[in-house]
Amino acid sequence: MASVGNGYLATIVGTNTQYISGVFNGLNTRDPSHRARIPATLAITVAESTPYACALDLQNGIYYRRSTVSKYPGAYVEQKWYVHRTLRNVAVHVLTLHPASSSAPITVSLSNNAGSPSSDFNFTATNTTNTQTDMNGYILVPEEPGSPHVQVALSYTTTPGTFTGTNGNATWVAYSVAYTSLEEQDPVAAAHTQYVDMTQAAERDVEAAHKQGWAQLWVSGIEVGGDLHLAQAINSSLYYILSSVRDDWHYSLSPGGLASNGYNGHSFWDVETWMFPSLALLYQDLASSVLQYRFDRIPGAQAKAKSYTPPYAGAMFPWESAFTGQEVCPSSAPTGQLEQHISGDIAY
Repeated sequence: MASVGNGYLATIVGTNTQYISGVFNGLNTRDPSHRARIPATLAITVAESTPYACALDLQNGIYYRRSTVSKYPGAYVEQKWYVHRTLRNVAVHVLTLHPASSSAPITVSLSNNAGSPSSDFNFTATNTTNTQTDMNGYILVPEEPGSPHVQVALSYTTTPGTFTGTNGNATWVAYSVAYTSLEEQDPVAAAHTQYVDMTQAAERDVEAAHKQGWAQLWVSGIEVGGDLHLAQAINSSLYYILSSVRDDWHYSLSPGGLASNGYNGHSFWDVETWMFPSLALLYQDLASSVLQYRFDRIPGAQAKAKSYTPPYAGAMFPWESAFTGQEVCPSSAPTGQLEQHISGDIAY
């Protein structure tokens, strides 16, 4: 499945998980620190439906799916998902019913694939109605003793058991808003307030602003003529990088992108060696964000340098970096202690 994201929040469409950049759970190299799993809030499934067309719109950062519904021959359901490019805390799902005829009513059963409770948080629901759910929780194990127990607050549309359309096409819009204590003193209030604001906005205007955000990004890019497969490979690679980093949230990149917990969501020297050059050429504000991540974690690099016997002077960036900038390579792997080229690669 494809993923949608905006550098702050990302998910693989349809899975039971979403991630926020910079939110980790687990003790340094021992657990180890890893991306904290947040249960999905917009993984909406339609019962008794069969997808027959799916598409990831790279230009606009939107994933589309069309499905037939077995008990309504000729009818179909269209869904689209996006994580808003400019409203960084907002994700959107839109479901439209297309009956076989304008007068035929159609009712579908809906559910949200949230999966099992997260083992990374102590989430509790603070408000649940037929239309809105609020929940929040703290990570269970900070990366280092004394590191904060980061709080995440969610406010999202409650998935109804059924949705009915009559007299032609009918549309149901679901929003999900996420905030953390990394950015707000009261993330619960921030999430709730923005969710209410979203429900009062016209979805077409929300989507238009999202598309405009992506259009501003794609002003820079790489055009390839005469080789469609190469063009697709380049633009999809850029899309997944752009979906995982932003200029107002300095938590860098990781292998597999923000929608994945691959390599525990850690930042390696690969960022500066392989990802940074294209950002520096095309998106200087995003490249600056990646560098700011390292600058902000110089104290962690200094602590790593001092951890050796005898201690090194200065800063020694870790093989794997997450929240604090200290080494979080799993203790089962010796590379975290033995690799000596990391600072050179990052500085280069």
